[in-house]
Order: sequence, then structure tokens, then C-alpha cells
Amino acid sequence: MTNVKDLRYRKNHELIKTSFIDLVKSKGYAKTTVSQIIAAAHINRSTFYVHFLDKEDLMAEIQTELLDDILVSLPALNLDNLMSNQRVEERIVQMSQNVYNNRTMLHLLMSSKGDPTFNQRLIQRAKTELFASDIVTDIDIPQPYLAASMASLVVNLMLTWAQRDFQESPEEFAGIVKQIGPNFIKSIIHKD
Repeated sequence: MTNVKDLRYRKNHELIKTSFIDLVKSKGYAKTTVSQIIAAAHINRSTFYVHFLDKEDLMAEIQTELLDDILVSLPALNLDNLMSNQRVEERIVQMSQNVYNNRTMLHLLMSSKGDPTFNQRLIQRAKTELFASDIVTDIDIPQPYLAASMASLVVNLMLTWAQRDFQESPEEFAGIVKQIGPNFIKSIIHKD
């Protein structure tokens, strides 16, 4: 049987996040305060601090959940299957769909009302995903430059799609990424 306190905790946690997102949409991240979040969520200050350290902690959780949602179902990518167009295409198609499914939140976070550090968090997460694979082991380019170039490519394509208000369908966007991404990556890999 679920504990009533657990239910209340989860309900308050989601209420805080929802209230915060609504405030960011209307006021912008920079102008949103903890006091405003508390008032919008109809909770007291101590309840807020049971859940989050500050608004930056709250924003970090929202961004992490968003990025997890985009990346969680992607097929694994390593040096061997990178050379297989089918696996790369599967990953691009799934990523494009995941991004599109989260387009409202991505658009908000990438907008002038969003958190200016989101793009850096996005690039850092892309670098982490890259270094979790063995793709970088067979490349002569120093890792910091390789990570910066590969992560920036994907993130900037996503940013452009968001700035264009997701005019292209996920399938059309995947086609664009398929034309650019794999060729770039394959051009720098030295596979025997």
C-alpha cells in the first residue's frame, strides 16, 4: 500500500515543477523567484526546500529529466556499428522523434525566457554520451576537440530546428541529420 506521505511528496514535487515551468513561460527564468514559485504552487517555503535547494536545482532536475527522456531509448552506438548505416539511421530517427516529442519544453529552454546555461548542459550531455562509447578510441584528434565538434554539430542542428519552430517533421529532420552527421563522423575516423 502506498504511503500517503509518499503520494503527497510526489504531488508537491510535480506541482512545484509545473508552477515553475508556467512562471518561466510567462516571466522568464531570470525573473522567476523562489517566492513566486511558492505562491504559484500554494505551498510554504519549507515544502519547497524539502524538494529543491534553489531554483537552479529545480531547473537542473527539469533539464536532466528532459535529456534523459530524449536519450534513454536510443540504440547503442559504438565504433563497429557506427560504420553500419542502419544503426546510425535508427539512432537518428529515434533521437529526432524524441526531440520532437519534447519540443515544447526544448523550445522554452532554448528561448530567451529559458535558462542560458541549457545549451551548455546539452553539449556536456552529448559529450558524456559520446565518451561512454568506444567511438573516440580510434580517432587521432585530441578528445576535447573531437567532443566539442561532434557535440556541437548535433546540438546546433537541434537548436536550429527549435529556432525554426520545428517546421520540419521528425522524419524530415532525421533526413537532414543523416546527410550531415554520419558523413562528418566517418570522415574523422581511422578504421582499419
